[in-house]
Amino acid sequence: MTIDKAMLIEFKEYAKISHDIEDTYLTNLLKKSYSNLISRFGYFDIYENLNGQDLVFARTRYAYEDLLEYFNDNYADDLLNFGLNNNVYGRDESEV
Repeated sequence: MTIDKAMLIEFKEYAKISHDIEDTYLTNLLKKSYSNLISRFGYFDIYENLNGQDLVFARTRYAYEDLLEYFNDNYADDLLNFGLNNNVYGRDESEV
């Protein structure tokens, strides 16, 4: 799984981070968040699935701010809807 420079820049705009000092760290957090959501809800393309991308960004922001323990509770509805849409409605076998 790859997080390219454009995705990193988009996340930094989302999180209002303007410095470049932590780019490697932020890229790692993005990869970990993406991997976490894939392990829970199945594969999705972070570049095409905007709901998935939003959840990856939100989880990464929580991890960056050392508040990850609150993410699941604060995003419970979004995670449930994403899981249902990704696994029941939005994916077919050719996407795996």
